[in-house]
Amino acid sequence: MTAPASSSVSGESWTVTASPLSVGIVPGQSATVSFTVTNNAATPAHRPGTLAVLSGTGTDASWFTIDRATRTFDVGGTETFAVTVRPPTATATGERQFSCIAFDADHPAVSTTTQSSPVTLALAPPQAWTITATTQLVRLDADFTSTQLAFQVTGPAGRTAEVRIRQNDGEIGEAAWLRLDRPRRTLGPSGSELFQVTIGPPSPKGFPALPVGSFLGDLFDVTGIPLELRASSDEIQVVVDTTPSS
Repeated sequence: MTAPASSSVSGESWTVTASPLSVGIVPGQSATVSFTVTNNAATPAHRPGTLAVLSGTGTDASWFTIDRATRTFDVGGTETFAVTVRPPTATATGERQFSCIAFDADHPAVSTTTQSSPVTLALAPPQAWTITATTQLVRLDADFTSTQLAFQVTGPAGRTAEVRIRQNDGEIGEAAWLRLDRPRRTLGPSGSELFQVTIGPPSPKGFPALPVGSFLGDLFDVTGIPLELRASSDEIQVVVDTTPSS
């Protein structure tokens, strides 16, 4: 049975709705949970209300940030609070929970407090560093028409990745024959990027010699200093079909 995406808890003073009730997050990265708070009191006309985090076992108050934690509510008024969660990078994986309470900022007594449903934080390990070529064999025709392949790169979201081409043998490692599109990029939320490589003559004059050989891609994490080699692709072989086209 699928868990509900949100849950409301209503008291005499406030109604608090948390959404979503479960969020996946990698330590060192951020996630946002929304808490919608409604003022149920008939007086005063303009009531200051505060939302605060109740950190659960295995969490810490320093993980949480609330945008404008205290706001003024009209009678029956509603406000939505964004709670940002950022566990430290070294936090162990697994599930944690937290909740929030809404209370009267001027009179924070128990009778004016409503606690939300618990929100589960599913702490997952970061995306592994990988680099995979879309093909292991590149076949150029006798006219040396340019062709393309790609490296599929994965890594932790938010890290800066750089792909470098390394020659194995022959002349195919010459930069003029291998052109890598945007070799350095910051990995997005999916942690995945496609790096295109063009293999072809550096000018309309064609290749100065048959570009037979092999190469591979090295994947570096260049977020910090020094940069780190994280993974290497399998070898990619380049051959030329010298049979003239009919």
